[in-house]
Amino acid sequence: MIIAETTFKNTSTIEQFYPQPFYWYMGHFSRYVPPGSHRVNVTNPLDPTGNGGDSKGKPDGSLEVFAALTPQGQVSVVALNRNDDPISFELQDAATGRSASLTVGAHSVHTYWYGSSDAASF
Repeated sequence: MIIAETTFKNTSTIEQFYPQPFYWYMGHFSRYVPPGSHRVNVTNPLDPTGNGGDSKGKPDGSLEVFAALTPQGQVSVVALNRNDDPISFELQDAATGRSASLTVGAHSVHTYWYGSSDAASF
């Protein structure tokens, strides 16, 4: 997930680190989806292929989404946009009836979380 370039010159070491996109993506899971969480079903009309891209892995304009219920009773929704343009979508919780209009920027990942008993919107 990180490419490290190390060069030895004389007695010093020059190091450069290049975090790859997957590094940041996994950071969302490790921070917002703690151990003991349970994946919940997501209906994603923006992902017609079911895998976020065409058969060769090229982004197809869809949005990849994962959702989980944490042991603390929060819902975590991780959304990934691998496309060149932002994607706007409506996040709706069927259990509570709440919804929010959201936008994921081009080539970015966003995490949204809320408590199942929260009175406020997302």
